[in-house]
Amino acid sequence: TPVVLLHGWGGSYAMTWRNSTLEHSLRAAGRQVIELDLPGHGTGPVSHEPSDYEFIADLVAESLPADSVLDAIGFSLGGKLLLQLAAEQPGRFRRLAVGGVGGNLFLPEAGEAVSKGLLEGLPDDAPTVLRSVVDEARASGNDLRGMSAVIRRPPRPVTPEALAEIRADVLLLVGAEDGIAGLLEPLAA
Repeated sequence: TPVVLLHGWGGSYAMTWRNSTLEHSLRAAGRQVIELDLPGHGTGPVSHEPSDYEFIADLVAESLPADSVLDAIGFSLGGKLLLQLAAEQPGRFRRLAVGGVGGNLFLPEAGEAVSKGLLEGLPDDAPTVLRSVVDEARASGNDLRGMSAVIRRPPRPVTPEALAEIRADVLLLVGAEDGIAGLLEPLAA
């Protein structure tokens, strides 16, 4: 079964997964690894219009091989999009490992604050969690205006009812001190 590796907002496949122990382990086990960059990130096409990313999960789905059941590993925004796709296409995924996603799946993203920090810089008293996200995104080499558009896209929240449609085995991983993902329990429930 091919394995999709999907990075988080502000990253890229190359920055997050390439030459990682995970990528090497999958390839050594004979697994086909599908390398994707999120729309607005990495080497793919970039738009500076938030509305172009309203259906971002559909854009990811268009990049997946047709008619294949997949395993997938996603981090943060990549994990959110994988959960949305697995809910919308229950037969598409066999197994999912999702990291950096918890109760934040059900909350609006702080798109305006992140975008402002990304494009204009952060004040000295910016919260540490905001600073870490913005600093990492700014160091990524990605198009800053493209990432800004992604984080400010029109919301399309995933509901608990939609998640009940997922048929894949799902492993959820959240760090004990993850200030962005929030608590795991709301998502696990």
